[in-house]
Amino acid sequence: MSRVWWILLFLVLVGSVVLELVRPYYLDPQHLWEYPTFYAFYGFVGCAVIVFVSKWIGKYWLQRPVDYYTRHQGPEPVRPAGTEEGENV
Repeated sequence: MSRVWWILLFLVLVGSVVLELVRPYYLDPQHLWEYPTFYAFYGFVGCAVIVFVSKWIGKYWLQRPVDYYTRHQGPEPVRPAGTEEGENV
């Protein structure tokens, strides 16, 4: 992304948090989501959890050792008697 887009993204994020702080809200919040900036922190924590869980899944479940395919090829093929490995049959 170009520098202009990063600056615009930063301004939108800062503006979002500032607007969340100055908007009218209940003086005695009854629920957790009624506190100011709750959704900003909730979104950040949610994205961080997604990143860390996906990195863990990629490392411990999806990634295979370097010799994975050569190790699991099965037994050597049976060659007819009298043929060498480089010969055409």
